[in-house]
Amino acid sequence: MEAMMNRESRWMKLFRESFVPVIIVILGIFLMLLYVRFRAEYDADKVTAIEIKPMEAAFPEQGTVVAAIDSEAIVSNGSDPVRQRADVLIAQGKWKDAEQLYLNILASKRSSRVLNDLGALYLKKGDVSRALDYFNQATDINPDDTSSIFFKALALSRSGHNSEAMESYRTLLARQPGHFEGQYNLGVLLIREGDNEGGAVALEKAVSLASGKHKAQALYSLGLVRSKLNQLPKAASAFEAAISLLPGDPGPRMALAKLEPDTAEGQTSALEQYRRILELKPNYSPALVGMASILSAQHKRREAEQALRQAIQYEPEYSRAHSALGLLLLSEKRWQDARDQFEWMLQRDPANAEVYFNLGRIAYGEKDFDRAVSEYQNALKMQSGDYPEALLNLGLTYSAKKDSAAALKSYEAALKLRRQYPEAWYNIGMLHLSQKRDDLAEKAFHNAVRLRPDYEQAWFNLGVVYGNTNREKDAMEAYRKALSIRPEYHQAQLNLAVRYAKRKEYKEAIRLYQAILERDMTYSLAWFNLGNAFIENNQPAEAVTALHKAAALEPDNTKIMRFLGRALLLDKKDSESVQVLENALVADPADARLRLELARALFHTGRLADARAELKKARQLDPALSGVDEEIRKIEGL
Repeated sequence: MEAMMNRESRWMKLFRESFVPVIIVILGIFLMLLYVRFRAEYDADKVTAIEIKPMEAAFPEQGTVVAAIDSEAIVSNGSDPVRQRADVLIAQGKWKDAEQLYLNILASKRSSRVLNDLGALYLKKGDVSRALDYFNQATDINPDDTSSIFFKALALSRSGHNSEAMESYRTLLARQPGHFEGQYNLGVLLIREGDNEGGAVALEKAVSLASGKHKAQALYSLGLVRSKLNQLPKAASAFEAAISLLPGDPGPRMALAKLEPDTAEGQTSALEQYRRILELKPNYSPALVGMASILSAQHKRREAEQALRQAIQYEPEYSRAHSALGLLLLSEKRWQDARDQFEWMLQRDPANAEVYFNLGRIAYGEKDFDRAVSEYQNALKMQSGDYPEALLNLGLTYSAKKDSAAALKSYEAALKLRRQYPEAWYNIGMLHLSQKRDDLAEKAFHNAVRLRPDYEQAWFNLGVVYGNTNREKDAMEAYRKALSIRPEYHQAQLNLAVRYAKRKEYKEAIRLYQAILERDMTYSLAWFNLGNAFIENNQPAEAVTALHKAAALEPDNTKIMRFLGRALLLDKKDSESVQVLENALVADPADARLRLELARALFHTGRLADARAELKKARQLDPALSGVDEEIRKIEGL
């Protein structure tokens, strides 16, 4: 339950891309468009794979708000030697002997104080039902006994009767307004019941009633609930006040570090806070895990791994460190090392759905799709089917297995659990797009952007759908929208350039291709399309340069070599064109288009017989190939 609550907490942003939180699976799928020579590509982020990094499993806040005041110190046995003896027996774990002493006292005189002591004994033993019975007897004898009222409230809370417990705390506070423990625990229960505002008010009162350690504890809890309410300055103030009272307590410092914004400056401040904690408490595992989250976000993976392994070394059973390390190793595709961490967790918690989920991700990464299906199904079983992220990734796995019907069924099941789930709609859209069902894909992508207007991949693929259905203006607008969200979105910029090239607006297409290449000189498709645009814009020398770049990045790509041969021919470099095309034919002798292009180059060098031979072979390989007859007429016309 704590993991589920934490999944919704604001701290998730610390995972966002450092973990990372929601991750995208990269699947390169190129869309071969029907127009001449220019290629647009499907979004490289083909399908959204959800990566769950719940706070409990990775970099958690310390000191979740709980009813922490359980103080038997509130019960004083004063100078009563018999009751003092009972205290000693309790301390020694001799429950029956202590109980008998109390029962002997009750046999002579029923006393609310002794009944309260018996209730406290059973509460400490964990027998909440019997404890509650004794507290009820005590309050029946003396309704004004604040000690019995307090412990009755505590027992009610532990038995899950929160409403009755809160009523008892209010009764206690009506009789004794300065009762710190009652005020504090009332605030905790209000928060537990979802009344964060009411809980904050109660904790403010608790702070005013306490001093020293208790005040620091109340301030810390107040800071946590202020964080839940997104009252970040007030939360920071509460944490700082707690630190001033207890400088060596790591909890408020941990919480303060997590308030830092997810910016370079915020990460630096948080790291300083974690290092301060480690100075005060060396090898404190939660601080090491928190530090690792930031180092990972800064792409300092080795340092992050070192911090996590240090945490495990000094606290081998700290499951959060194992989980965080597993996620880090998974992100680096170190599949077996990651599996070791999650299987360690599974041995200690066989019903942990998040562990099965991540084991599914590992199996998917290894392309062991049957095992991935099994792990995701285990995760769903642990959650009684209520796990939309697992259903989403299960759909992705079925898609990889080419089982489109099962994939669609999984995505739709995820939508039943979470109606506003843009990632599920996106994956449905990608499924339909891959099967050329453009109308259904369009509807799905529209649903995705309706739910999440800044979903750039969905806008991109809407552009692909519009292009497929000859709606050029809409396609260009969709690509522009994707770029407005993510300016460095290369695929969107490339496809927008393709649309300009198709409209014969080569100058703008060239500008866009060059802008892409300024950021990524290794993008071979951009070099290829730039070369084609230069060819169409009658700039053969520039085309040769661009296509040489593309060929250097993909030396085995005969299509690039074919267009390079054409550019060289246009640039009056006939012999070099022949050489490039002949080399390409060695790699792919069955390519009719290569032979046609080579025939043109041979014609320009005067090798007419060789040109005729290549045209004949091209005709044999592809009888319907356009351009062969034209080249034959040129030769025969000499």
